[in-house]
Amino acid sequence: MIKHRTLKLILSEVKPYRIRFTITGVLIIFLSSIVWVRPALIQHAVDVEMANGDYEGMLNVFLVIVGILFFEAFLKYRVTYLANWVALSVSLNLRTKLFRHLMAFRLRFFDKTPVGKLVTRLVSDVDGIANVFSNGLLNAIGDILTLIVVLIAMLVIDLKLTFFVILPIPILLVATRIFQKHIKKSFADVRNQVSNMNEFVQEHVTGMHIVQAYSREKEEEERFAELNRKHQEANVSSIKAFSIFFPVVEMLSATSVALLLWLGVEGVVDGDITLGVVLQFVLYVFMLYRPIRQLADRFNVLQMGIINAERVFNLLLQNESVSDEGENVNVTF
Repeated sequence: MIKHRTLKLILSEVKPYRIRFTITGVLIIFLSSIVWVRPALIQHAVDVEMANGDYEGMLNVFLVIVGILFFEAFLKYRVTYLANWVALSVSLNLRTKLFRHLMAFRLRFFDKTPVGKLVTRLVSDVDGIANVFSNGLLNAIGDILTLIVVLIAMLVIDLKLTFFVILPIPILLVATRIFQKHIKKSFADVRNQVSNMNEFVQEHVTGMHIVQAYSREKEEEERFAELNRKHQEANVSSIKAFSIFFPVVEMLSATSVALLLWLGVEGVVDGDITLGVVLQFVLYVFMLYRPIRQLADRFNVLQMGIINAERVFNLLLQNESVSDEGENVNVTF
């Protein structure tokens, strides 16, 4: 579950960069809204120009498609640049704010708080928040919009063909939900194990003289090996989820294409639909499955960003600063 309060706190960090953030969002929405154009042009080229033997018309359509591809590539470059610029700016600002906040804390706070955990908050957790802007929130909105636009385009062209093509989609949605739950837990475990390892390494490197003074090298090596093993298991768990989920997506995507070709060829033979429409639907199927596959990853990035943000903002809300009250007194000797 995404916590709206924490999400609002994350979005508040983007206010100084809201113009670029807004431009990025507008570009993503625009790119998602024109995904139907290239398949439609290919359908027109096959059913009209190719059918009439108009090679000049086919060349014109080809040039238009190439122009659209270059235009989309340029917009995607701008989206990637702006999204990462905003993400890095947010991380820079947030990391500076957090460090300034820690600098004012009393010494007793550092006596009772492992330095490794503070390093994790300043580095890994802030990076997780930055990922929300570079590869999470806006991209998820773009993927959802792409799904809606492609589905509308398919329904407008052929309702029956669309119904059979999307038959495997409910299975994919269930698989995506299961994958999302599993990978969320795996990512949380990975983050926790990284934090534990940072804490252990920092404390033992700075306190190595104590370890050696009490001849604890063997025991501490075994403790580190156990932490390392848990870190490996957490990563292996996430890898297993990916290794199962992506083949399932490819299998369901191939099933949709097979249903499409079976019904499409039969429709072409009977004269109910054209070859261009079949090719158009094949392209739409790939456009349909790609966002669904990516959405699980987008939402996991968003959820992990929420978890990281809770840790960072909880630290920012702590009031352990040294009191700066009092009067300056001139002392003469």
